[in-house]
Amino acid sequence: MNGDWGPLVGHEAAREAFAKARGAGRMPHAWLLTGPKGVGKALFARLAAARLLGRPGEAPEAVRERVREGRETRLRLLERPLDEKTDKRKSVIPVDLVRALKADLALSAPDGAWRVALIDAAEDLNPAAANALLKLLEEPPPRVVFLLVSHAPGKLLPTIRSRCRRLEFQELSAAGIAGILAARGESPAPEEAAALAALAEGSAGAALALKASGGLELYARLVELLRFAPRPADRSALEALAARAPEDSVAPEELWALLLARLARAAAYGAPLRPEAAAGESALAARIAPPAAGALWAEAQARQVARAAEAKLLNLDRGLMLLDAARDFEETAARAARLHAPG
Repeated sequence: MNGDWGPLVGHEAAREAFAKARGAGRMPHAWLLTGPKGVGKALFARLAAARLLGRPGEAPEAVRERVREGRETRLRLLERPLDEKTDKRKSVIPVDLVRALKADLALSAPDGAWRVALIDAAEDLNPAAANALLKLLEEPPPRVVFLLVSHAPGKLLPTIRSRCRRLEFQELSAAGIAGILAARGESPAPEEAAALAALAEGSAGAALALKASGGLELYARLVELLRFAPRPADRSALEALAARAPEDSVAPEELWALLLARLARAAAYGAPLRPEAAAGESALAARIAPPAAGALWAEAQARQVARAAEAKLLNLDRGLMLLDAARDFEETAARAARLHAPG
């Protein structure tokens, strides 16, 4: 099924829609690729570009390699630029990059071939840049296809959305996650693939990070320590958990936020956690996340995200931060239990 889509796993509907438009000679001048982070939108965009930019008789692998290595001269990539002072990416895509793109695209390709402009992510455009892009979409240069990757299409100008054909990307299934791991030489058991898909919320990137760093094992340990909430968890065991360096595993505070988000979801939907991301997780949710407690756990998750961000910014002691998180967790569990109690 992959054919010349190379490493892309899943997203058959998006592949079919793009291939059909290309085969019929009715290629839209702009595509909007939407869906959760990490499910393959940017990879799809690069592979779609490679399909358009291949030369007659050229092997698909050769085109993909040029695109991957940044050697394809007919592909223009717009993303947040690096800050020379911090060596980190800036917070927005500035208007001057869109103006440079416009000037570049005003020149026709020498062989009349396709050219592609890939914007990743479109919501990173600052207001002036978004308006400049809108003008390009309103009067697109000939033989140019715009591929806009967006994790939050609601943040885009409605007029930008209206000028694009939209492709929706869904969370990857356990089978999709297993396929991606298999392509990298991993062979997860079905239950491990299901747990990775659940904890990563269908994100291939998150699943790969969890797999590589032992995140599943750490999450299972966290669930085990909290399984008797609102009874206090073993504080020394929590401190030992916190002592694990983030480079050795996904940071414990990030996994804690994931657990809180999953409890909030279980309460909001009034349904068991299926599939489980760790043994005993579903039983824990059934006991401390009744339907009436959805808001409680959502608020706890927001507090944990803020707590983790503050700890990272100020380089606070991770052990103390997790002990604070444990107290918050137990207090929330006690409040949830009172909501669940009869009378």
